Amino acid sequence: MEHPVKECISMLGVSQVSFAVLHDLSFQRLKACLYGHTPAIPPRIVNALVQHGYDEQEAQKQYQQWRKWKAEQELLTVARKGGGEIMNRLPLDIVVTLMRREQVLNQYEIDQLAAFVYCTIEMPNIAA
Repeated sequence: MEHPVKECISMLGVSQVSFAVLHDLSFQRLKACLYGHTPAIPPRIVNALVQHGYDEQEAQKQYQQWRKWKAEQELLTVARKGGGEIMNRLPLDIVVTLMRREQVLNQYEIDQLAAFVYCTIEMPNIAA
């Protein structure tokens, strides 16, 4: 899965710093986008992509897909490293809130996750 901004920088054969300077971009904002910390490609950065032949909507769609893929890869990495310890420290509602905030899951996927958790976790008997 390719990050559209990284793809453009690579295609141009320039460094990230040079790309930022050439397009009068904040390097910090560019780095935030490259790490997936922005919910969408910021307007000035997407304008730079458009200047190099990218379609704005397609680039944004590709970025959203990349962010979701990246988050899934991070969760898989944690799980493969015995992430139960790490993941078990976070309450499920916090994990879901983070995933919703970062737009990793849409509402339907969150509802599916909640239904799965409800069906698989034994609820303790509460004596009246």
